[in-house]
Amino acid sequence: MANSKVVLHRLGVRNSPDSIEPSCGVMDVVENGAVKYRIVIDCGLTQIPLPGGPRKLHYPDFSLFNDGKKIDAVLITHVHADHFGAVTKLLPFMSREARVVMTKGSFTVAMHVLKDNAIGLDKAGQQRVLFENGEISRRALIIRKPGEVEILHGIPALVWPAGHIQGACSFTLKVGKLKIHYAGDRCTHDQPGIKGAPPLPPEWRPDVFAGTDCTYGADPDSDKRVYRDEWDRGTELAKQALLRGSSVAVPAFALHRSAAVAHMFQQAGIGDFGRLLLDGKAELYTDIMETGEGHWWPGDEAIDATEVERVSERYMGGAEDGESRYEIARNGNFTIVTTAGMGGPGGPFTQWRKFLLSDPDALILFSGYVAPDTDGAKILAAARERDATGNEIEVTFDVLKRDRTHKGRLIKGGWVKETYPVKCHVAQMRIGGHESRGKTLDWFQELRPQAAVLAHGSEASLASLAGELRGVIPLLHGSHDGPLTLDA
Repeated sequence: MANSKVVLHRLGVRNSPDSIEPSCGVMDVVENGAVKYRIVIDCGLTQIPLPGGPRKLHYPDFSLFNDGKKIDAVLITHVHADHFGAVTKLLPFMSREARVVMTKGSFTVAMHVLKDNAIGLDKAGQQRVLFENGEISRRALIIRKPGEVEILHGIPALVWPAGHIQGACSFTLKVGKLKIHYAGDRCTHDQPGIKGAPPLPPEWRPDVFAGTDCTYGADPDSDKRVYRDEWDRGTELAKQALLRGSSVAVPAFALHRSAAVAHMFQQAGIGDFGRLLLDGKAELYTDIMETGEGHWWPGDEAIDATEVERVSERYMGGAEDGESRYEIARNGNFTIVTTAGMGGPGGPFTQWRKFLLSDPDALILFSGYVAPDTDGAKILAAARERDATGNEIEVTFDVLKRDRTHKGRLIKGGWVKETYPVKCHVAQMRIGGHESRGKTLDWFQELRPQAAVLAHGSEASLASLAGELRGVIPLLHGSHDGPLTLDA
């Protein structure tokens, strides 16, 4: 590839210094001054809660695509919203032949994830979303096992397990003399349903890290947390709440995390102390993981949550003796695993919390990181202040009430405020699928690429890692440094 260069763009921008940007990387392969290939790696979105109103969707900066060069391929590391949620926004910029490359595990859940984008839209909006989803499905190139695949003519790539959630992978692309690595989200410890990421084959040792996972880059406490110990601590806290005769709510991400919690709690016998239930999208993705339909490498394992009740089977006519959330909550002595993973806004957890927050014997157990400005962050902050001062603390949430009918009369919904005292026990078990700060540094220092574009972390995370890696990696590129051009 004479006179070839690679230009690496990072389109994801943060909405605040503390946030993690929606992932979106672009690799332009340039020959003789013109872009020959344009490859996009991930295209996510994040959500910004707005007081008293709907959440704002925060997208990457797509202005690069105004140069008219069409996208030749889109590579998806996994289907969490911050990596995949905006993929349909790329359709106007894609060539007619462009494929969307993802593993079998990712494709299995991708259409369900995209379908959620139609919720709350009018008929025209729903039709547009259905068309876009169909286009993504039609263009899909499904990777059924780890190994080498030709992404475009003369551009081979290694698709390798990343261990983060079902289907998660990394991509290492060969362009001329360079091997360029996009990590996605990365995890080397085993989790329920999936083994940790294996090492890259030596022959695919990357020269460039173009996309990294720096989530815990500014969190030295992440090195002190032992994954199995976090499970054991969370399980014991749940048991104690049930033995007090009360209930437990576990907000958990729909993709993988909710299935992992249901699986581990079933194994630990939580159902022997009270009812164990799944609600919301947690049900759907747990059911998918139980089937093994998305398995694409030997590290995929079965999830077993067969003894966990599904609320949908008990609620709204799902069973002859249909039981509402209110009735389940009134009877008490249950553990509910449900969305949203950070406690809201949105998701069935917003209904369950009203029963638990004012109960001194109940437990709200967050299952991982909780971002600023979420409802979960409000609950955690209130609990810390209460425990430090001994004073009762109230929290006010913005809640969207849907339109409903009552005795034949339409009752309009809208945004309302709900205030509750935080009297219950509040805890976190940190069972996330990311590397700790120390393991992230070990990863960089072991592979020692020529260049690294630090990405997917708060400004503090990237700055902390950069401080350790200066002098180790010759070329460190940060989030404000613009495109990185390399000779290929």
